[in-house]
Amino acid sequence: MSKKVSIIIAHDKKRGSEIVDRCVQSVKKSVMFCGLEGETEIIVTEEPGKTKSRNDAVRNSKGEFLVFVDDDAVVTDGWLHELLKPLKNTSVGAAGGPSVLMPNAPFREVIADRILTSSIATWKSSSRYLAKGETRITDESELHSCNLAVRKTVFDLVNGFPDIVPCEENALLNNIQKLGVKLVYTNLAVVHHNRPPLFGSYARKMFYYGTGRGKMIRRYGFRAGRPRFVNPTVKSTVFFFAGLALHYVSYLSGLVWGLMRG
Repeated sequence: MSKKVSIIIAHDKKRGSEIVDRCVQSVKKSVMFCGLEGETEIIVTEEPGKTKSRNDAVRNSKGEFLVFVDDDAVVTDGWLHELLKPLKNTSVGAAGGPSVLMPNAPFREVIADRILTSSIATWKSSSRYLAKGETRITDESELHSCNLAVRKTVFDLVNGFPDIVPCEENALLNNIQKLGVKLVYTNLAVVHHNRPPLFGSYARKMFYYGTGRGKMIRRYGFRAGRPRFVNPTVKSTVFFFAGLALHYVSYLSGLVWGLMRG
């Protein structure tokens, strides 16, 4: 029996079952909120490698719309409703929203979040981490795979996620845009997510992202947004700029490495 929506949760077994169970429960609650219980399937992937496991899950899915979320995210009640709303327009191929910081996060995650949500560090991509503006036509720089909906026919036309880790969703979205269909950012489709805490975990994550972007530059390039500062205090300002320096060193090192290894 066909379904309207296939929700695919990329699960990393190293995180344990408690994390993914929390995500699944929040997804089920959002499905109930928008009245799609009988039209939705939830698929939890358990294969190593997000790109392959997501593509395999799609091949086994029955939904008209594909929704991707990570196992360590917690979605809001209205998330699914808001994420699917732009896809009612047949000219839209994919839609996504922000992944905002978990409530009551530790201090080092809060400072990491302030860096990620600042256009000084992440340019236009800061909208991935903070609900900004209104629903709008966008490009790959504002969307990511932990909070993304794609029309199944469009996903199939571009042959799914390319193997460009960790920028597989950016490459997917670029390929979708080349079809002449639209990408939409909606600030109302919100999921909650942790941040890699300063300093070591954050540096490793930014190096990882930079590596992927280095590969992407060879194909698509990237665009910068306007700078935006965030609520300064003495302690947070010191950590913010220390973290910002770490952000650029780690990211640019990864970018160069990605360009070299491509």
